[in-house]
Amino acid sequence: MPRGSRKQSVSGYLHVIVRGVGRQVLFEEDGDYFFFLIMLERYSLETGVAICAYCLMENHVHLLVQDTNGQVPLLMKKIEVCYAAFYNRKYDHCGHVFQGRYLSEPVDSLMQSKSASRPKSFRNRQS
Repeated sequence: MPRGSRKQSVSGYLHVIVRGVGRQVLFEEDGDYFFFLIMLERYSLETGVAICAYCLMENHVHLLVQDTNGQVPLLMKKIEVCYAAFYNRKYDHCGHVFQGRYLSEPVDSLMQSKSASRPKSFRNRQS
């Protein structure tokens, strides 16, 4: 049975979630977070998808994006392929890094955007 098509957002805003395969840790060190953010900025500029908010958790990522030109699939492909290559090379890992395709939900109201957005910060971590 084919998978269903993604829901489209009237406002152009989407809550995007991607997680590690088997809920594995995606970010082992602080440098991994920085690398992901550098890629996020680079590919956001390349694709024209605005990153409104993000939350990088240890084993998954939340993004609130504004996509006015239908480029979120390309953005996510670039991020997932590049980060997976980085992760596999750095940690001598083989195989998938991300679980399935990314999840996306339209954000068409102020209430939805408040519940989808998070402060722009790294993980909360006690040192």
